Amino acid sequence: MRENLFIRFGATQQVTWMSETEPKQVREGSLAEAAVAASGKQVTVVVPGTDVILTKVAVPTRNRSRMAAAVPYLLEEQLATDVDESHFALGERDADGLVAVAVVSQACMDGWLAHLAEVGVQAERLIPETLLLPYATDVWTVLVERDCVNLRNAPQGGM
Repeated sequence: MRENLFIRFGATQQVTWMSETEPKQVREGSLAEAAVAASGKQVTVVVPGTDVILTKVAVPTRNRSRMAAAVPYLLEEQLATDVDESHFALGERDADGLVAVAVVSQACMDGWLAHLAEVGVQAERLIPETLLLPYATDVWTVLVERDCVNLRNAPQGGM
């Protein structure tokens, strides 16, 4: 199994990155510098939680491809943008039968992928930073940074 490298996008052109083999060595620099460290590794990109809406929706089917087709229209009235301008990622169904969904603007998603492609990085997954906060039942976890607050309050949820 390949080693994991985590690259975190922020509000500036600078990124931070960390290898799973050196978790205490967080580096900061350009995406091009992170791309050098990513060579030969499995890359997970951590995207700003402020750009991703984490929600849940009741989906009448268990078929994943039908779910993917239905979810945008099931959430349409809850979103301020057109569903055709958004990217939807399905999570798991919870004990109440609701499916977790991450929603991000397609422009944001395209921008992240374009920046990665420019430096030759192929990401295995993109994860909102909110979902990297620790989760415990009936507990809210909060990360307060300079200009941002992330809160995790569910196995696949937060804001």
